[in-house]
Amino acid sequence: MILDLQSMTPSRRNATPKPHRRSLRVAGWGTKRLDSRLLKRTGSGVALLVLKDFQADSATTCFRAVLNGQSAQDRLRFLGFASAARAAREAAGNWDFMAPARAIDAYLEQAFPIVKEQVQQRDRLRRIAVARLALEHFWISEPLPQDIRSLLPAFLDRLGTYLVDGGKPYLDDFFAKDVRYALGITLPAGALQFDVGRIGPKLVAREMLRSRSFRVGISYLKALGWRRWYYEHMDLRAARHFNAEGWTDHCLRMVEILRLNVDMAGIVGAGWFYDPALAEVSPGLSYIQKTQTRYGAFLLKLPTEPHHIENALYRSASRRRLYEEGRYKPACYMCVWPRKGVLRWVERLKHDAGAAFGASGIPDAASDLPGTGSVFPGGALAPSANGTA
Repeated sequence: MILDLQSMTPSRRNATPKPHRRSLRVAGWGTKRLDSRLLKRTGSGVALLVLKDFQADSATTCFRAVLNGQSAQDRLRFLGFASAARAAREAAGNWDFMAPARAIDAYLEQAFPIVKEQVQQRDRLRRIAVARLALEHFWISEPLPQDIRSLLPAFLDRLGTYLVDGGKPYLDDFFAKDVRYALGITLPAGALQFDVGRIGPKLVAREMLRSRSFRVGISYLKALGWRRWYYEHMDLRAARHFNAEGWTDHCLRMVEILRLNVDMAGIVGAGWFYDPALAEVSPGLSYIQKTQTRYGAFLLKLPTEPHHIENALYRSASRRRLYEEGRYKPACYMCVWPRKGVLRWVERLKHDAGAAFGASGIPDAASDLPGTGSVFPGGALAPSANGTA
């Protein structure tokens, strides 16, 4: 814990300091009133948590091993990298999930022109960039419950191991996620990862026009939907907990962080598996959307992109057959779960095990789950360009 001595006069420096609160703007997390005595100085701002606050020795060893592979010329060209890290963090406040990664790529293309021509060199330098971000620019500005903090060592260890392995193509989707992980912007919560974003009123207005109903607009207003939300993301490299039990555990963790950060409006996810049509074509996955809507969530239809269709058909012969017969068309939906509904769900879960995800009695077949199996080209799930699944 660091005391802000500059906030005290010389005559009072030996006295018990009173809490000093200040308003802090952090890219990707919004404005938050924090006790400045809890803040740590970093190279580009202030933070509540930094890398050394976690038992991440194994991950740190991996990050350093990646940097040890640099040539003298590499090190020289990375001298201005701090500016790229700042740009990436600032870009995290953008609606575009890929924006931080693009800021890093822009630096690499300028400092290392070879990356435009040689994919292997680009991937190597991307790994070095992520390792540098993790070692030098990882910090978290939001209070975290202990259950989520406890996931960080293994989460960072997986990132470090992935960087060291380095034998597989560094897909844009994975690089985009890893930049956010290494900056401490996107964090683990079990089956899914999360960060902070907003739901623009234009999106709600478009849904009202499409559905010809004010219901979504009313739900948005009741939830004070212009506030910040926790956005959920699925990483195809870490999907082994993507099942009914994993979803329940994930949402219990999100309850804890919602209670800790009372200004947050709720949690939001987007993907093909929120499509209400799954109740007919894949009932074993419909629990994801049904559990949330049963406790106050509402849906917004989003544009369906090619990767949504590819992911929906992957590892499911039945969905693929229905799609080819014209009886099923995958669609992407956003599932918006206001905090009141989330808290009502957890209160019900305390007394009724039937409130858990998948408790309807319909099993979720492991072979039908998104994200299982190979995640690389040649039978792979298609990565997303915007954080949706």
